[in-house]
Amino acid sequence: MRDKRVDFFFVGPGKTASTWIYKVLKEHPQFSLPSGKDIYFFDQFFERGENWYHDQFTGCDFDKLVGEFSHDYLISSTALGRIREYNPDARIIVCLRNPYDRLQSGIRFLQRNGYGYAPVERLVQRHPELIEGGLYAKNLARLYAFFPKERVLLLFFEELKFQPSAFIQRLYDFFCVEWHSPDVLQQKVNVASQPRSRVLALTVKKAALVARNMGLGRLVGRIKMSRVVAKILYRRAESEFSLTDEDKLFLSQWFDHDIRQLEKMLKADLSHWKVRKCP
Repeated sequence: MRDKRVDFFFVGPGKTASTWIYKVLKEHPQFSLPSGKDIYFFDQFFERGENWYHDQFTGCDFDKLVGEFSHDYLISSTALGRIREYNPDARIIVCLRNPYDRLQSGIRFLQRNGYGYAPVERLVQRHPELIEGGLYAKNLARLYAFFPKERVLLLFFEELKFQPSAFIQRLYDFFCVEWHSPDVLQQKVNVASQPRSRVLALTVKKAALVARNMGLGRLVGRIKMSRVVAKILYRRAESEFSLTDEDKLFLSQWFDHDIRQLEKMLKADLSHWKVRKCP
């Protein structure tokens, strides 16, 4: 067996199809992924040591491509530095999404788990990652300080939405693996839903955080992926939270400037993301 090192990391941000990408790669015969998608070792549990970290990959075949999906690493210089020290040759996956859509999805996720029912101005104060995760130019500049661009795969959520096969092919090309048609290609994961009971959903969320802190991340991961558990806790959303024009104008003080910086960085036109259309 080769040296036991995790090969690649999906570092974020959240609400950019990480579960879908995880399922695509988990189905591929040249990959071996842990049952718990989110491990958060390099930011939340680093003090537990490398042996604990590798225990989270029990059952994985390290002769195949092994990876971790933890979507907060992108906004943490500490986590990125630790990943580079752990594996300087690691491959990094990032997926970008219209930051307004991403934040809207983030609030829907909060509500799905029993909280997030407050004005947007208050929510972004309580959950700063809603803003921070969407500052892509800032986050990519941070990432490129640790990993060269050739080690980073930059994906766009829009391509997944409209050209999923091309999106998957870019993933496979990055890892130099053969095409494999995944079952999830025909599926939509994390379908919009709402809690059957806000109290129960919030209780389960808090219990999951406690379990993760106790080192039971793999168990939490299996439960999160369980359709039975999802059916018990959630039902299809009758209506979904949407940002108002006023909300978007409020958020544009952060996002539109960063989008302009990202356009310069990527030499791309992202004007369709902006709220304020002035240069």
